[in-house]
Amino acid sequence: MTPQSIPREKFANTIEEVVSEYVGELLAHAASTGPLRRLGFDGDRLVMGQVEEVLVSVESSLRVLAGDRDATRAIAEVKKRLGLS
Repeated sequence: MTPQSIPREKFANTIEEVVSEYVGELLAHAASTGPLRRLGFDGDRLVMGQVEEVLVSVESSLRVLAGDRDATRAIAEVKKRLGLS
């Protein structure tokens, strides 16, 4: 069963941890916070629709920076760590 919402901080930290393995810490930090800011998701928790929107954005950026296979792998790992898959 997937959660109804996810704490924003936990979500961003998980993205940053996973993505840093592919593009380094600086770009991972930007990937974990940039889409949240750009999409205006500033609440303490994110509902599943928001989570998916951010993950699509992160995956799109990763495809450019790390390639299709690594982007897909990274997003799958984020989902796994958050209990979404």
